[in-house]
Amino acid sequence: MLGAAIGAGEEVVLAAERHNARADITGALLCCNRWFVQVLEGDPVATAKLYESIEKDSRHESVTLIGAREVDQRYFPNWGMCGARLSPADDAILKVLGRQTSFSPPEMTFELARDLLGVVHQVRSLRAVELAKPEV
Repeated sequence: MLGAAIGAGEEVVLAAERHNARADITGALLCCNRWFVQVLEGDPVATAKLYESIEKDSRHESVTLIGAREVDQRYFPNWGMCGARLSPADDAILKVLGRQTSFSPPEMTFELARDLLGVVHQVRSLRAVELAKPEV
C-alpha cells in the first residue's frame, strides 16, 4: 500500500502499534517526502478491514494497494508496526536493491516495497543489538 499522508508520521505509527497488537497484525511503515509505504501482515480479513479504514482516514490521500499475497511466514513477525523515515540521501538503499534510483512510491512494485522495508527492518534490528551491547 502506498499513499501521501497529511498527518504526522509518528502519530500514525503510535496508533498503528496499539491497534495492530490487538488485531494480531504486524508490518512496517516507511515515510519519505510525505509519502508512506506500508506492509501489513496478518489474517486476510483483519488486514483488509485495516486497509479499508486507512483508505477512509482523512489524513491520507492517494491510498493505493500495490499488492496482496498469502505467505507461509510473516516478513515482520516482531513488529506491531515499525515506522521509519528515509531522507533523499537514503536513495542509495534503492540503488543497492537495483530497482529504482530514487524514492518514488507510485513506481514501486509490491516486491520492492517489501524488500525496502526488509532492509529498514535489518538496519533497525542491527542498531537495537548495538545499543543493547554493554560498553567495555
